[in-house]
Amino acid sequence: MREEPDPGDVFTYEARRRWFRRRVGAAQILGHHDAEGIVCLRVLDVTGNELNTLIEFMPITVSAFRASKPGVVKRLELPVGWESRRDEWVAEWKAGRAGVFSIPIGEAVQKILETVDYFVALSRGEHVSIELAFPQRSSSNQFDAIKAFVRTDTFSTGQERT
Repeated sequence: MREEPDPGDVFTYEARRRWFRRRVGAAQILGHHDAEGIVCLRVLDVTGNELNTLIEFMPITVSAFRASKPGVVKRLELPVGWESRRDEWVAEWKAGRAGVFSIPIGEAVQKILETVDYFVALSRGEHVSIELAFPQRSSSNQFDAIKAFVRTDTFSTGQERT
């Protein structure tokens, strides 16, 4: 893999092993905040026959990105409108309310899915789309909570769920 992947690159990443089987996910590089060492990602759902978006925008540190053992597999066009989600995160980040994931991609995705009750919604037959997810500052003044903007078939709002 190149030292720094380019926007549009789709890559696989390793997630925690489960029962002796290696779990693999996929994501796409949307962009970088090079001075801060941040990679902006779109996480893809690798179940089924199509690549669908699971999380539309997620910021992660370069070190956490590299710890995920990414391997570029192809390049796709960037999704239309992704910049608006980045701009929303950047505004929160500059205000000191948003953070960046510093754990490997698979662990961050797992925590995000737990935060939004993803599997509960799926069990009810709802389609879930996570538009934006990032660590947020909690009452302890640490970035130990997750803020996620979620849309389902029956739930659509601009409000956050933590």
